[in-house]
Amino acid sequence: MRFFERYEKKIERIPFSGCWIWIGANNGKYGTVNIAHKIRKAHRESYADAYGGIPDGAHICHKCDVTLCVNPEHLFAGTKSDNVKDMVAKGRDNKTNRVRGEDWYRARQNNPW
Repeated sequence: MRFFERYEKKIERIPFSGCWIWIGANNGKYGTVNIAHKIRKAHRESYADAYGGIPDGAHICHKCDVTLCVNPEHLFAGTKSDNVKDMVAKGRDNKTNRVRGEDWYRARQNNPW
């Protein structure tokens, strides 16, 4: 049985974003499914069902940055490096968004006046 036929009731489709949100079990970050007594990530199973499998060693990354999204159009296979580059390009890394220097709320002003 295909992923979407089996789990349709656990997917909520969001029209304005195109995301298909997994509303079933999750591990606190990603949706999970139990297949043959093994817990698997729902977005990986969605990708494998839609595209015929996952390349060896590949990460399944989200274009939409919504970890509970299982829409195969929002997923792509890549390396860990690809995922990190995508994160940095979108400004989701700590170094890009971190407030530094005098803009930090606890910055000390050492001016003598």
